[in-house]
Amino acid sequence: MPTPQDILLEEFNGETHVKSAYVEGSKHYCIKIASGFFNNPKINLSSSQGMMILLEAKTGIPKCILLEDGQLTDYRTAAAGAVAAKYLANKDSENVFVVGTGIQAKLQVEFLLKIFPIKRLFVWGRSEDKA
Repeated sequence: MPTPQDILLEEFNGETHVKSAYVEGSKHYCIKIASGFFNNPKINLSSSQGMMILLEAKTGIPKCILLEDGQLTDYRTAAAGAVAAKYLANKDSENVFVVGTGIQAKLQVEFLLKIFPIKRLFVWGRSEDKA
């Protein structure tokens, strides 16, 4: 798989990441574009945007364009955290400490609840209202 491309837009407090994947012999390949523009919430816009493009391997013709506003990226990141915890944490872990109160904190807890018998949740974040 190619190395991800990062486009940093410091003047706008934003970044865009372009990733792609192709498995030899597959009929399709995929390009993912995910961006974060961290001033957007100040103007009532999501800080995360994203799209995935599925293309035919033989011709390069786009077969599907999915505008997903970063949701798949959020789920993939949370799933990666849960997989890491599954293999690195004690199997009977009952306590979770989460740093942050944003979407990743919420999804990390949601995914961890599916694989651990969580009884206590500790949250640290800048916003007590969101905790």
